[in-house]
Amino acid sequence: MITIPIIAFNQLLFHGGILPMVILTVLLVLLFLSAWKAPNWVKEIGLAALAVSVLLQAGVWIHSIDAILQCDGNISPLLLWNGALSTLIVIAYGIVIYLISLVLRIVNKARI
Repeated sequence: MITIPIIAFNQLLFHGGILPMVILTVLLVLLFLSAWKAPNWVKEIGLAALAVSVLLQAGVWIHSIDAILQCDGNISPLLLWNGALSTLIVIAYGIVIYLISLVLRIVNKARI
């Protein structure tokens, strides 16, 4: 039997990095507020979350590659994959926020 580990949301926030995940969470809160008060901003906030997550992922990869080069390539594969997981969590969170913005736009168009 295959078991799938369930990771709590607070563990994802910590593992993805505090600053990137806080920035994306603030954008998620702004997304819900804009859906309620200013529906025209939903698309822009969703795209901003996607762009910020891609930018943060690129920054983390640049920093990781620089650290690997400083170690002359002698780095543990476990450490390397742990860093890759952190960047994937950030990009996945940005994509989820963008998908939420798409759903909110569809719901708002149905109301009109």
